[in-house]
Amino acid sequence: MLALNQGFLLTSMIYAAALSHVIDRRSLVAGVWCLIAAALSMVGVIHAYTSWSPFGAVAEYGWAAAPGFGAGYAVAAAALFGFHFASPHFSEEMRA
Repeated sequence: MLALNQGFLLTSMIYAAALSHVIDRRSLVAGVWCLIAAALSMVGVIHAYTSWSPFGAVAEYGWAAAPGFGAGYAVAAAALFGFHFASPHFSEEMRA
């Protein structure tokens, strides 16, 4: 739960952006937001707090700081990209 608590403001802004695009049926843009979240998670900007010290939460910055969260966001992005390219609207846009 500590990894979900730290960086909550930036994480919730990314969630809100992705969700608003999903509601508007713009899954390609929502997938891009998920890729941004994956990148931020992989370098430790979000979800990279691992433990407590006497001075507060200890963050781990660097490559693959929170690989589980990064992989989850990447899977969500892949699903959203799949929804975009499998939708009938995509084939109509390509014909026009």
